Amino acid sequence: MAFSFCAKAQAELPRRTFFTEIDSLQLAAPRPMVIFLHTDWCRYCQNMKKTTLRDPDVNVLLNDHFYFLSLNAETEETIIFGNQSFPFQPTGNGTGAHTLATAIGTINDQLQYPTLVIMNENYEIIFQYGAFIPADMFLNILAATLK
Repeated sequence: MAFSFCAKAQAELPRRTFFTEIDSLQLAAPRPMVIFLHTDWCRYCQNMKKTTLRDPDVNVLLNDHFYFLSLNAETEETIIFGNQSFPFQPTGNGTGAHTLATAIGTINDQLQYPTLVIMNENYEIIFQYGAFIPADMFLNILAATLK
């Protein structure tokens, strides 16, 4: 499968939330999901948001072939995903991690930020990477996922 990347004016990723949209979207039009796990305090996460996730070519490919979901791993609201309920899990005074982030983002018994998870339309993890990803590398990962 060949891809041509062209920059669309003001191409931005839609902001989707797990509990309001993704399950019904998957029923209507199945696609792989790209899930970006991050926190507010992680400087690498913030840098990835400002660079990789704003790259026009990345946005075109994500919008055309994937459902992009962004998950703050410290959100305290319960999330329904794949017909399962995932709550926030406190780990101390004012700290904790969301159980969905832990379930899909743990690599080698460790959850780190940022983590990129790609799942197929059956909610199976097909790719995980726990570190900053530059746009060119992200494009290669996405293209390989679609082959």
